[in-house]
Amino acid sequence: MFAIISTSGKFVEELRESQVKFFKGRKQISLETEILLYNNTYYLSIYTGQEANITLQVENILYKETETLSSATISKNFTTSKNILTNSETNQTYTKILRIRPGFIFSSNPKLKLANLGTSQLNITYNEEEISISPLTSYELEFTPEKPFSQTKISSYKDFLIPTFYVEIPENMSSPVITISPEENLTAAALSADLRQISNLTSIETSTETSSQALIQLFNMGTENITNLKFSSSLDFIKTEDLQDMSGRGIQNITLELDPKVPGNFQGTINISYMQNGTENILEIPLNVFILPKGTTKENFTETTTEKCEDIGQVCETGFICNGTATFTNDYTKYCCQDSCISIKEESSESSSYGWLVGLVILAILGYIGYYFYKKQKQIAPPTSKDTLSLATEKFEKRLAGNQTKRTTGNLAKS
Repeated sequence: MFAIISTSGKFVEELRESQVKFFKGRKQISLETEILLYNNTYYLSIYTGQEANITLQVENILYKETETLSSATISKNFTTSKNILTNSETNQTYTKILRIRPGFIFSSNPKLKLANLGTSQLNITYNEEEISISPLTSYELEFTPEKPFSQTKISSYKDFLIPTFYVEIPENMSSPVITISPEENLTAAALSADLRQISNLTSIETSTETSSQALIQLFNMGTENITNLKFSSSLDFIKTEDLQDMSGRGIQNITLELDPKVPGNFQGTINISYMQNGTENILEIPLNVFILPKGTTKENFTETTTEKCEDIGQVCETGFICNGTATFTNDYTKYCCQDSCISIKEESSESSSYGWLVGLVILAILGYIGYYFYKKQKQIAPPTSKDTLSLATEKFEKRLAGNQTKRTTGNLAKS
């Protein structure tokens, strides 16, 4: 039988077997137990051959919810009993007892050992396979699950569901590169680097000036936390968001953001550095990126050549682009430049010089427009108090000059 312990938060300390206790009444008893942590959930497999009412108690479980550290102790009662049956024809009793080990599976090569501990033959069904096991004999079942996590169903006198965690390891799956200084020895901690890529992503196809995404799935195969994960790539058009710490048996999906500017076939690596057991490790993931010109696919792209690239040109290295005509070879493995390769920085420098020229022209136009409006504004601007006073004085003087009395000379005589 098995139990599941989970939380909406995050476990902060690994659950140890000493924290798992069993009681029959008030008396503590010993039972064989296996513990597995997977994706922030604990799975407990419990083996017992005795009939009893038993209490399972798990003590001092440390976990965090909303950044608050908490501790909890949980208990659960269960009953174990033998499946005793009676033959209706002979009136004899018999037992059917199927023991399944392990109680859960965490493997890239899943196996189950089925043992008949009863006194009668067991007929077992797995998928469409029929299995017959005689008393006190066993059978080893090998199988390949279709999903990373599933419940493997074994049917006999009842249905048994075994939690199965299938770690599919591709043939070309990346292994960690362990960074150790010359004066250090290769320690056991360094050898136990557990970060793996479990998605079979080795190549990506996209086109220029088109933003696209690709998914890489990482898995912590160990029980210790992995921290301080950092992403880097030798291909400068691949970016991703900051990575999160990973708990034991944890999974993290990384979304790669691709924004290529030039076509070609680019081969590089994605490097993920991380800390585990006080040791810095690096997971290297080789990647082959095939970039077509915008708006084309392999199916409708016909600009290829049957000639060898070495005979007609060259393949531009990373950081360089073709300054002229380029074409793919028939197998699309090489993007062959029939002219010279120039540095992307050099092209950017040339583009920026043209940009300065365009900028100066725009500034000149804006300056002329500004000057025009400035003059216009000066013409229609309201007079200042000084201007008003000068104007009033000038008008007054003109009026005074127009009303002056003319002087008359001569004698006054009555006509």
